[in-house]
Amino acid sequence: MRVTAKQFLEKFLESYRECRKEFGDDQWERMWEGGQWNGFMMWTTGQPEPLRESVLVQTAEKLGLFYAEGEPLTFDAVLHGGRDPDFAGPYDVRFPMLVVIEHENERRGIWREMQKLLSVRSPLKVLITYTEVRCVREQRAQEGLKEIGDVVKDHWERACKVLGRGEASEYLILVGDEPEKHTMSWHAMDFSGTEGPVTREFQPVSGSS
Repeated sequence: MRVTAKQFLEKFLESYRECRKEFGDDQWERMWEGGQWNGFMMWTTGQPEPLRESVLVQTAEKLGLFYAEGEPLTFDAVLHGGRDPDFAGPYDVRFPMLVVIEHENERRGIWREMQKLLSVRSPLKVLITYTEVRCVREQRAQEGLKEIGDVVKDHWERACKVLGRGEASEYLILVGDEPEKHTMSWHAMDFSGTEGPVTREFQPVSGSS
């Protein structure tokens, strides 16, 4: 089963909105400030009350895939199709990886995540990060998006010098920012392994707050 960037984005936003609705403003503030964001976004355990499952666990379920955490193969998470008889025996149940996910709270560390995404075969590779600044002004948000886009494009070009182009993968870069307290706006940039990100720019995703 191949998951496209469009399909992942749709289910991710559905899951995010459902999880966000579980929290009042006071609960959201405590979760944000209390170091529970990873439990909200991606862990299989340790979710902040009253959340039952994290955003990415729910995303996997909506896509009909299994969720593996613990940085499998040094990745934050992968989505896979379950045990494939063609890869039975000593092979890891998480192979082949249908979606590889890297999640980085601080955008200045995304160069490391991009290197990992560029080094693995998977039909879809997803990077999730943030502009970092709370209640950010539009100008600051755009500066953060540009910085992230520049890192993605720079590492893509450098990787292509070694690996070449024509990779049969899709990439989806998701960036969140908090324009107002207790809201989260998402920006998305997707590109194919054949065309690359050079001419692509981040676009706001409507209805994502």
